[in-house]
Amino acid sequence: MPTKYIINATIECFLIIFIFMLMMMVFREMRAQGKLVKSDKILLSIFSVNVVGLGFDIVSYFVDNQTESLFVVMNRICIFVSFAYGAVLMLLFSYYVFALIEEEGGEKNRLLKQFVGLVCLVDLGILTVTQFTLDGYSGGLYYFDSSNKYMRGAYYSSHYFLIGVVFLITVVWLVAQKKVLSDTLLHSMIIACVAVVLGGVLQIATDGIAFIQIGNAVAVLAFFGGYEKNRNEIILHQRQLNHELQNAVLLSQIQPHFIFNALTTIQTLTVKSPETAYEAIDYFSDFLRGSMASLESGKPIPFEEDLKTAMGYLEIEKLRFRDSINVVMQIREKDFKVPPLTIQPIVENAVRHGIRGKSPAKGTISISTYRADGVCVLEISDDGCGFDPDKIYSDGKLHVGVKNVRERVEKIHGGKYNIESTPGEGTTVTIRIPADVEDVWQE
Repeated sequence: MPTKYIINATIECFLIIFIFMLMMMVFREMRAQGKLVKSDKILLSIFSVNVVGLGFDIVSYFVDNQTESLFVVMNRICIFVSFAYGAVLMLLFSYYVFALIEEEGGEKNRLLKQFVGLVCLVDLGILTVTQFTLDGYSGGLYYFDSSNKYMRGAYYSSHYFLIGVVFLITVVWLVAQKKVLSDTLLHSMIIACVAVVLGGVLQIATDGIAFIQIGNAVAVLAFFGGYEKNRNEIILHQRQLNHELQNAVLLSQIQPHFIFNALTTIQTLTVKSPETAYEAIDYFSDFLRGSMASLESGKPIPFEEDLKTAMGYLEIEKLRFRDSINVVMQIREKDFKVPPLTIQPIVENAVRHGIRGKSPAKGTISISTYRADGVCVLEISDDGCGFDPDKIYSDGKLHVGVKNVRERVEKIHGGKYNIESTPGEGTTVTIRIPADVEDVWQE
């Protein structure tokens, strides 16, 4: 076997293994998604046709220039498939691009599809005609000499010319529809087109290494790279949307809950002490003015902003209950962010169910922060009546604030939420927030 055949066969064997592995990976991912769209099916077809075509190409290297009748037949079949799969690949690739564009909301171009199909038919027509002139006649795409050796024909380059035409048309259509495609898909498809066209040019210019197969391999790698990166971008985007939706739902529950309780407090004060009610309205309006923007975004906010919101609530409650509520703060760490409305529901719970739940209804709420083991720790404790933490969600009462703070801290922002409470002694809520909580949100 000539050295160039050994080199080509080795390259193509590795390509088959490589493409087959990619095909299995894509197939598993597609099955995990539960459904296959049109572009997914075409992509799998591209991989499959590549594997089959390369396989026949490899066999042709072993039977070429062998005069036994079986080898003669095998050589002709293998070379035919090698050329035919090129035509099929250019059709599948173009249709893959068309399908992607249509799935992303781009224009449908039936005329361009028909033109691409026609070019492929022309190529297959030339290949079919060549089958009648294989023995020594050099007027087709290829022929075989008397020793069954494969030789290039006069129209050999027309095969790659037609492939180049289809791929260049595809690039033009890609660029024309670039607005509907992500940069990842657009760039990967253009790289694939250029790789195949360049491989065809080098294949025509040389009679040695199978550059067209190398071009196909680069194109397949571009397909897979673009597919994977685009899929990951979609997943990340969907995760972001899920975060935003979940946060919006949770905040939509907390906001009316807090506002209702604050207004109830002010309403009570209007009866007992109109002047105090007026002062409470000032605190409440300051709270609304300073915090609504952060509440609407739902994204992590500086700790000090959330603390200010909580203190606005506590000031209202202190006005209502006078000296029965004391607040102690030990703030050793300020440079971190928390989900909006993290502190307020906890201190509200401490006031309503902790301090106001014991007799006499008087106590202290402590708020402290510090950094430990690379995370920012927020502790909120009270010396109220305490409770059994295992029964907090099974007592028949609504605990909207506590449940939602836990969910946002743990499930959305990657932190940890812990409650420790002893009946008759008090409660401590410990929240551990990653220092990069905003990055966790973005991921």
